[in-house]
Amino acid sequence: MSSWVRRALRRAYQHMERILLANFDGDPVTTVMVVYSPTTVALVEDMEKFYEDLRTAIRDVLTHNFLAILGDFNARLGPENARFTYHDATNRNGEHLATLLAEHELLAANTLFQKRMGKRWTFQDRATGMLHQLDYIQARYTVEVRNRFRLLDVEESPNAMYKRFVAAHVEASDAEDQNLLKVQASGGRGGA
Repeated sequence: MSSWVRRALRRAYQHMERILLANFDGDPVTTVMVVYSPTTVALVEDMEKFYEDLRTAIRDVLTHNFLAILGDFNARLGPENARFTYHDATNRNGEHLATLLAEHELLAANTLFQKRMGKRWTFQDRATGMLHQLDYIQARYTVEVRNRFRLLDVEESPNAMYKRFVAAHVEASDAEDQNLLKVQASGGRGGA
C-alpha cells in the first residue's frame, strides 16, 4: 500500500467472517468491501447468511459514500442479469447476487463493457481447466457514477467508450484536485 493510500485510510475492519471493509478519506468518502462468498456446494443456509450479512454491511455504509464491493462471489451471471457475461445462464449463487444488485442499486461493473469472451473469465478450475466468471466489481449507482457513465455513448466501439470513460474520470478527479488545492491554499480543511 502506498504512503498516500495509507494516509487516506480511515479504518479497516472485518465486518463478518467473509466481509472486510475499509474507509478512505475523500469527498465523498470511499468505502471498499472485499468479500468471499460460499461456493455453490455450500449449504443454502450458509449462502443466505452470507447475503444477509452483506446486506447489513451495505445498509451500514452512508448513502453519500462511494461504495465499491470487490470479491469472489462464486456466482455466474447470465445474460438475463447482466449485459456482457461469460456464462449463458445464471446459477443459484448468481440469483442471490442479481437480487442484491437490484435491491441496493449496485452495478456489476465488470459486466458493463463488451470484451471478447477470452477476457471475461476470472477463474480457471485447476482440476478441469474450465473457465468461469465468478469475481465481480460492484459500485453503488450514485449520482456521481451515473454522471460519469452518462458521458458514454452506447453506439461507440468498446475501445472508444473506455477512453471516454477514463477521460471523464480524469476530468472529474482533476476538478476535485483543484478544489482541494483551493481549500488548502485558503487554510481550510478538506475531506468529509
